[in-house]
Amino acid sequence: MEYFQGEFHALALEGHPTYRVVRKVERRATYPLKIPEHARIGVLLHVDATGPDPDTDEIIGLAMLRFGYTEAGTVLGPLDVYAELRQPRKAIPKHVSRATGITPAAVKRRRIDKSEVGDFVQGADLIVCHDAIRARRICERYQPAFAHLSWACTRSQLPWGNEGVACSELPYVAYRQGFWFDEDPTDRLHALLQILEMPLPRSGRIAMTTLAEAATRETSQVWALGAPYEVREQLRDRGYSWHGGQDGRYRAWFREVDPARVEEELQFLDDLDVPDLAPLVTTIDATLRFSDRLF
Repeated sequence: MEYFQGEFHALALEGHPTYRVVRKVERRATYPLKIPEHARIGVLLHVDATGPDPDTDEIIGLAMLRFGYTEAGTVLGPLDVYAELRQPRKAIPKHVSRATGITPAAVKRRRIDKSEVGDFVQGADLIVCHDAIRARRICERYQPAFAHLSWACTRSQLPWGNEGVACSELPYVAYRQGFWFDEDPTDRLHALLQILEMPLPRSGRIAMTTLAEAATRETSQVWALGAPYEVREQLRDRGYSWHGGQDGRYRAWFREVDPARVEEELQFLDDLDVPDLAPLVTTIDATLRFSDRLF
């Protein structure tokens, strides 16, 4: 009865221009029908680690949700869930426990079975994460099965700024889409699933459709090899990021652009008039994007 009374008041507030109703996300039941043969399989993923460095920090929590979706981007629903904790070799920093809710006591004697993780992602058409730049690198290092799968990032590959969403952090995106969620990793994934099946605020395009198109589109990475320190501000203002070369790739500034804009980017670098600057262009797709690997 309390639920119906609350919903009655919520509906009344929704009709008033002064208020915005934000509902708690509900965990969806498993998709009850047989997945059509033409459907695709996605895996939503959230990983917690002892720190921000994917090269040295350890996984302490991994949550995944398999879901079905169509070629047109229609989300069919969740198929299976995996969530497990892992005790790291080193102590979990206190600030990490505060941020994630994962304490040393919670992970004591817990482990993540690599073979179970490999089985869970086997055959997935797309791994979807809200922080793929970090998550892919740490997941590939832990389980090689992630290496040759296609990845997509809901933070960087959905145009939140153009859609009027000023902050791309998942709790804020959820709030702008009308709901909130507990910081439990499984609830976080259900929130992400709900975001994917909703229209974007301004364009009205379904988020999953937009994300799938962005993931399958090849892009070009333009590397400004040999660019001196003196032009760093111009490169940064242009949208270039610094890569330190710690993973075997180039130690240089780079920018990812649409292939149609490569010539424009090369002209920009040429206009810097730096004798030692040697531009290099590489092609990248969903099987390499966000990864450390060169091929």
